[in-house]
Amino acid sequence: MISLPFDKWKLSFYEYDFEIQYEEHSNEIRLVGFKILNLLMTFAALIALIIFVVQQQPSVLIIMMAAVVFCCFGLYLLSPKLKPRLKFVFSCMYIWSVSTNVMIAMSGNNIPNFFFGFNTSALLFGILQFSDNKLKIIYTIVTPLIIIFLFEVYTTNNIQFILHSGACMSFISVLTYMFEYTSRLAFSLNLIANKQKEIIDEFVTDSMFAISLDDRTRQFNLEFKNKAFESLKNIKDSEQIRQFLRTSYVLNNMNESQKLNEKALSKLQKLEEFFFKKIRSPEGFMNNENQDDEIEIIQQDKINEKYKSMKLIVKLFNFGKPILIVIIKTEQVHNLIESYEKDIIEYQQQIVGYSQEILNSQANINLEIKKIKQHFSKNIQDQMFLKLQCLNLQIMNQVRNYIIYFQQEKIQQLTQIQYISNLNLYLDTIQQYLSTIAEYYSVKFMLQHQMEIQLSLNINIKFLTQISINLFQQILMHSMKNQVISLNITEELQTSTKRQTQQQQVEIKKKVEDFQTQSKQLIDLKSISFMFTFYSLHHINLQRLQSFSMEQKTDVNNFNHIPEYVTCYLLDQMGAKQFCINQSSRAYRY
Repeated sequence: MISLPFDKWKLSFYEYDFEIQYEEHSNEIRLVGFKILNLLMTFAALIALIIFVVQQQPSVLIIMMAAVVFCCFGLYLLSPKLKPRLKFVFSCMYIWSVSTNVMIAMSGNNIPNFFFGFNTSALLFGILQFSDNKLKIIYTIVTPLIIIFLFEVYTTNNIQFILHSGACMSFISVLTYMFEYTSRLAFSLNLIANKQKEIIDEFVTDSMFAISLDDRTRQFNLEFKNKAFESLKNIKDSEQIRQFLRTSYVLNNMNESQKLNEKALSKLQKLEEFFFKKIRSPEGFMNNENQDDEIEIIQQDKINEKYKSMKLIVKLFNFGKPILIVIIKTEQVHNLIESYEKDIIEYQQQIVGYSQEILNSQANINLEIKKIKQHFSKNIQDQMFLKLQCLNLQIMNQVRNYIIYFQQEKIQQLTQIQYISNLNLYLDTIQQYLSTIAEYYSVKFMLQHQMEIQLSLNINIKFLTQISINLFQQILMHSMKNQVISLNITEELQTSTKRQTQQQQVEIKKKVEDFQTQSKQLIDLKSISFMFTFYSLHHINLQRLQSFSMEQKTDVNNFNHIPEYVTCYLLDQMGAKQFCINQSSRAYRY
């Protein structure tokens, strides 16, 4: 059970914001009571004033009563402006009312004591409930003592009346506490109900509403609806919910192949009639309250002449009167789409961009094919088709970057090791590809290597190829036309490499030992150095290739850097690496 948000003994809310809201709510009630009280007092004081004038009572009483008439009516007119301070106004009115009634009682006139005392007590008790809580305690204790002192009844002969006054004081104290407790309890339950409604609106995805039956008009009234139902059916009041019930029909063993029309619908039971029978069922109410009804209905849309089928779950509750809670079971696919709509749109935009890049590359190939057929002989066509083949491989490499980026967790084949039996042959193939691409971009390419003859390696050839092409693509973006891009490949012993750290050496050694176990061969621990050298007129920030973080994959802003990410990812998959970038005034090596 939810605990109450206020202290039941101190009668104060734990949260200051709730206390402010409660005071605003109490001031609304005080305002109504204040207006009624002032109107009644104005009317009663006016009658008394007329009687005092006719009876020629002392001028003090006449003036006092006239002042009461004008004050009460003036307070009635000013009551809206006094609303924030009404509890202090009622506290002052209590003192003023006690003083006035005591003076009237002590005037010596022939006043019916019991009748006057009863009216005075009723008035004071009502005013007391709207006064400040701290002053209520003082008033309840001090008022009987002052009255006993003023009327001189504190004698032994009147001991029974003194005890009776004490008992009445205690009873008034209990009633005052219960009045304040009940008021705060009602306000707290209203707060809890509103919070529960907010929770339903936010977390309950199914459309739901609650209706009750008015015994006088025998019509259904809308008691509650969540935002999902309001947005689904655009129903906001009782009249609209009645129209919904009258245009919906319960499907009871209806053949699905049966054609829906006015004649077929006339044979079905309306949803309004179904709900009416459920509430007015002659069976025991407790049996219906513990029973859920799952029904299928069809709603008729007379404007569009369409029929919508829905499944409802109906449950009967008793909240002082029978309440039907109805839940519409709908598909939640659209809700999932809405929750991921932003991500879907962003990925869609990126995919469109990648597709456009591929289309542009394919358009360049088609343009080259047209030039070959129109302007070149057959001998030259063979060379040109080699260029087209290299351009096509460039596009395939670009597609592979996207595949690895988006599906790297699903591609287990990436970690497989492929054996290179002849590194020189592999480098000749790479040289042919890079030279052809460089020629297409009006750049010269030169490959230099000093390798052992028939050197063999245990390495993923696809990884190595894709890394080389990715780096070369980045260089082409920044290099100068008609300049030379050189690739120098050298072989170094690992023991003589001073730049390697101890941890990297351990990782490489472990990796090589694994390779040796798989291939059952013993090879020397060596490293192969790939160094590109190119020229550019402007400064190039290539540090991203050196410090690209694998966690940046989730950052949408880095989607344009997929080649850099894939390069770092593949280098990590190949094992320990050493990656450095050196820049001079115009030449860049990495």
